[in-house]
Amino acid sequence: MTDAVLPELIRNVERLTDLRAKMARLQNRGANRDWVTLMYFREILDAAVHFGTISLEVRQIEKLSAARNRVAHAAADELVESHGDVRKLCRVRCLCMDILLGEETA
Repeated sequence: MTDAVLPELIRNVERLTDLRAKMARLQNRGANRDWVTLMYFREILDAAVHFGTISLEVRQIEKLSAARNRVAHAAADELVESHGDVRKLCRVRCLCMDILLGEETA
């Protein structure tokens, strides 16, 4: 991913400015990082769809992003509070398997 393509993916001007500032600081310190290392999970999924790497609907991206956030912040909040949470995690797991295997899973 290049700086030229970033505005197509990051439409929030403040977020785009922040990303570019972070990258500039890293480069000034001699770091050779890719833009993806600075992006949020949701932004990475959006980029993957944009570049045709994966095919997801907005609703699926929202589910994956929400599950990732719950898992990443499980120390602060309960990962599973109800049986409905288990069902959500199961559905997201199936979606992940579909992406990884490139086929429908039950």
